[in-house]
Amino acid sequence: MNSSFNSKRRSDFARYYLFGCLLALLLVQGCATEPKEQAAPPPPPPPVEDTAVTRPLETDDKAITATELNPSRPPSLSREEVRQRFAAIDALIRDGNYSEAKKQADSLDASQLSEQDTALLNLLYAQIRLSMGEAELALDHLESIEPHLLGPEEKITYLQARAFAFSLQGNLLASARSRIELDALLADEEPKKQNQLGILDTLALLDDAQLESGAVSPADPLAGWLALARIYKQKDRPDFNARLNQWRAAFPDHPADIAWLSQQPPASSEAAVHYPGSIAVLLPESGSFAAAGKAIKAGIMAAFDRLGNQAGKPNLHFYDTEQGTLAEQYREAVAAGAEFIIGPLEKADIQSLAESTLLDVPVLALNHIPNLEQDNLYQFALSPVDDVEQITAAARRDGHKKALLLIPENPQTQRIADYFKDYWQNGDTVLLKVQTYRPKMTDFSLAVGLLLNRDNNSPVYAESFQAGEGAEKKQEADVIFISAYPEEARAIKRQLDVFGAEDLAVYALPNIYGGEADPGQDRILDGAVFCDMPWFFDQAYPGDLGMASLASVRQQFPGSYLRLIAMGIDAFHLAARLRDLNGQPYAGATGKLSLAPGHRIQRQLICARFSEGQPRLIDETAETEAPAAPAPIPDNGTSQPDGGHDPAN
Repeated sequence: MNSSFNSKRRSDFARYYLFGCLLALLLVQGCATEPKEQAAPPPPPPPVEDTAVTRPLETDDKAITATELNPSRPPSLSREEVRQRFAAIDALIRDGNYSEAKKQADSLDASQLSEQDTALLNLLYAQIRLSMGEAELALDHLESIEPHLLGPEEKITYLQARAFAFSLQGNLLASARSRIELDALLADEEPKKQNQLGILDTLALLDDAQLESGAVSPADPLAGWLALARIYKQKDRPDFNARLNQWRAAFPDHPADIAWLSQQPPASSEAAVHYPGSIAVLLPESGSFAAAGKAIKAGIMAAFDRLGNQAGKPNLHFYDTEQGTLAEQYREAVAAGAEFIIGPLEKADIQSLAESTLLDVPVLALNHIPNLEQDNLYQFALSPVDDVEQITAAARRDGHKKALLLIPENPQTQRIADYFKDYWQNGDTVLLKVQTYRPKMTDFSLAVGLLLNRDNNSPVYAESFQAGEGAEKKQEADVIFISAYPEEARAIKRQLDVFGAEDLAVYALPNIYGGEADPGQDRILDGAVFCDMPWFFDQAYPGDLGMASLASVRQQFPGSYLRLIAMGIDAFHLAARLRDLNGQPYAGATGKLSLAPGHRIQRQLICARFSEGQPRLIDETAETEAPAAPAPIPDNGTSQPDGGHDPAN
């Protein structure tokens, strides 16, 4: 159960390195005949029991093969009509509407398609499946495609998809080979650089024995990549550049561009911080929450790797919380020398650990259970408590008093509503009405109409919770709080405009923003305010662990897990700072962290307002807005932004 961080890192990162090419799948032309503007991907499914999980698309499609074609039947659609349908499906994929894209693809009669169009349809199906993290089903479609039937741009999409799917399955060499083949097709400098970095990051997950290139023919480009990956894994060594030069002498004609590799990052300031000698990490590596666990681990490893080979670097050991009881794993970790524990993630595991074991060494649990207190137990969560407290404070600071609340109908509904009542209904501020809506819909007119308690011609009124004595008291609202993913928020804002409530101030929980600016799509949100973690903004969280500098890490995951990467970064840093948080808050990726009563880690967020489709940081002291600088997303890899709040709680 206990293993070194190298072997665990390899097995965990491998499956989710796949997400490094997802943006490329959505940015390239794909199967459409005309280039299109990139639309913001949709939100992922809402978390179950407050923890981010992926949920497979419930369909029964299978790979389409040429043997299914029936040339004797006249096609019902012309070739141009088929290509138009493909373009429409491609647009739906770009918009993140995967369910509708699947429905449109299913409506095509595969038996009436040409061999080339069948290949293109399989490529579309593969993109849909990969968007849901379903590697095996995606590979079924990809394996049925004959690459010679694809055009140049389509072949780029095909190879990116293969690398993506093989990574999810843990087949690192197959993933790297797909990227190596892709490298020859990429002409632009930045996509080529990012793809080559992807090759090295993938191969670096192998152990040293697997990286030995003796079993590979010297003429095979993979041999050079394996040798380069061995050097890349030790990029903090003083002789790194000299070893790169030796590699180039050994592989003079290799396509890898090592010029950018020779620029090593500056030494980390973390060297001056004292870490425990040994840290145990308890995270799910299988089961429903495995993906969330892997994203957190990616952040932990990014912070760990940034220390290089500096003195005082702790040892890391990982335990799969799905394999054994938490009490047993805790005792095993302590017996092995652990001086600090990060995890577990799931609430049930935290409760079990607290009830069954006296904690001899500090535990930083990655969730929050109210009223659960024990010596040496600290709780660090991306909690909606912090989100609600700070967005309501922002609205109150801006002078708003009478609020409406629109939130999705899910297991968190009542809890979120209670938080808003607790933090907003104070003195002269009142919560007039709470309305839920069904997530994943495109028409929110019913929910918005019920919230506003009117038709298109009546004023914006709602019945107050504080009317008292059963009497109805009509009050005009001046602010609406919403919890919605970007696509839902845009649709809700349009509906507010339809009802004539365009002047109603909008304040939102952080799931309204997915971490990547999309001015074209988000102009409808202009004026909306949200409070979020500093990690999404270079101005608020500069340095060598910001989003821009961790492109190769964050590209391994869809947008629904980006906040968990930041959580992992902070969890690792808290191992050295936990005891000092009372007197010295830590400026972390997820917020300014301090210690609240009950050993809960409290996060102070930063607030931003959409302007011209981009979030701009609000300077609360000067009451002005500072343009935010969201980290750029390279053109050849992505994450699918969802911005879901409370993903780990």
